[in-house]
Amino acid sequence: MALLSDISANSCHGDSTTQATPLRASRPHGRWRRSTNAQRIQSGSLRRPSFSLEEQGSSRLVRHNRQLMLAIVGVVITLVAVTSCTSSPAAQPDQQAAQAYLNAFSVRNVAAAGALTSDSAAAETALQRSLDGLGAAARPSFALTTVSDRTATTSTVHYSASWTFPEAAQPWTYDGTLSMVKPANSWLVKWDPTAIYPKLTAGAHLAVLRTQPTRAPLLDSSGQPLSTEQTLIDVSINPATVTDLPARSTPPPQRPPVGASPARGTEAGAARARPRARDAAVAAPGAHRRR
Repeated sequence: MALLSDISANSCHGDSTTQATPLRASRPHGRWRRSTNAQRIQSGSLRRPSFSLEEQGSSRLVRHNRQLMLAIVGVVITLVAVTSCTSSPAAQPDQQAAQAYLNAFSVRNVAAAGALTSDSAAAETALQRSLDGLGAAARPSFALTTVSDRTATTSTVHYSASWTFPEAAQPWTYDGTLSMVKPANSWLVKWDPTAIYPKLTAGAHLAVLRTQPTRAPLLDSSGQPLSTEQTLIDVSINPATVTDLPARSTPPPQRPPVGASPARGTEAGAARARPRARDAAVAAPGAHRRR
């Protein structure tokens, strides 16, 4: 049985050469003893041993175990050589720049993250607003996935994001992209609000808002709701926006109570009240006019 005693690879990217050398097991001690005893038996000085077959079987077992162990070692060396030749390729410069931006974003270093974009001032402001809105307890993690549309000066880096919040049972996950540009010698993230979140627009920022679920209705004994939700409209006035406030502050003229005469207690009112009294007396049943 031939076993591998020397395994070597010329290059991980080229053809590998494997040298196989048969190994010879050392001559078992039992065979030497058997031949020596045979000489002594021929000379008549020693009887033929009864255990010669046992020694011969034992030597074969030892030789088989050695061969098995050498085969296992050869397989392990082969696996190590194959593993060393299949290592993942190094990330490209655009991927490295995108990963550096996401790393700075994840540790809340807005200055470092902004410096890796094409508009550092706008990036720092937008990143800080979103981080403040999400809260100090928010913990993001980012992982690059693929790269597409790569040219000499542009590319699109895809990534996956996961945010954890203490008050949320499940993480907030989404997939995003970073538009990479190379204006000079280094790659930068082309600044856009989508570099924070894919659906973020200009002037907007991320924030955590707590919403309460809809309250269950309260029912009476017949199953009818005791109260229902209604839309309420609150009307308020901001004095700072009212330009003619002094004119509107003058109290309007007071109107008389309902049913009261507008000129009661005055002579004109009394004069107007007399015809009404006379007409009432004429219209009353049983009234007679005197001549």
